[in-house]
Amino acid sequence: MSRSFDGTNDSVDFGTTALFHQIGNLSWAFWLKLTGSPDDFDMYVTIEGGVGETEAENATFFLDSSSVRRIRYIHERGAGLNEAYTFSPGGPTLNTNQWYHLIWSRDVAANTVVGYVNNGGSPYDTFNYTNDPTNTGTTMNYRLGERSDGNWDLSNAKIAATVYSNVVWTAAERTAVYENRVLTGASRGLLHYASFMTDEGSTEPDLSGNSNHGTIVGAAFDADNPPIPLPDVEPADLFWFMPIIDAR
Repeated sequence: MSRSFDGTNDSVDFGTTALFHQIGNLSWAFWLKLTGSPDDFDMYVTIEGGVGETEAENATFFLDSSSVRRIRYIHERGAGLNEAYTFSPGGPTLNTNQWYHLIWSRDVAANTVVGYVNNGGSPYDTFNYTNDPTNTGTTMNYRLGERSDGNWDLSNAKIAATVYSNVVWTAAERTAVYENRVLTGASRGLLHYASFMTDEGSTEPDLSGNSNHGTIVGAAFDADNPPIPLPDVEPADLFWFMPIIDAR
């Protein structure tokens, strides 16, 4: 199951909290299917303090659409200053009507953002950036499908199973996320998990236990299901979400 974004004010807003204020390591994953070509700058996800150019409004994590159906990563490193990169070498020019599982992991010690596709094995591209993200505020808004001011609406896309963590995932952890087995407990850095597996009306439950449930505007529930594989193993510190009941 998934949520469909048609470019007309569709979004899922998980709220503005201190928990989402992360300027260090992070990993973020989702399933994505394009049903057409998004416009340049269409927003897949944003985690930001605001939309102005002050340092307190900086974004720690953007993914938006670039030309030829590629995905661009952005973080802000000062007032009005960005680190940006379009992921491409060896990676997907995203075909229409095909599901992809995509992972980004940022390592601030190494100054890298690494992209992975479908099973999270070898990286398909690495962004070697110069300056770490900065933000002098205390909270950030986490949203799918548009920026926090309602602009840069995402079109021609379906999204499912989003995971947000404040650690750099290992290869085993990336495979677990790909298989929809989500890391549990604060020690594993899990900040948010939304499965999109059930139609909860205008609410998308946060299944991480942190209770940052999403407010859905427009983005229609869709029976189109990503090809999530059955897990090979069940490590003791992981669990697998079957089709989800409301965890609120």
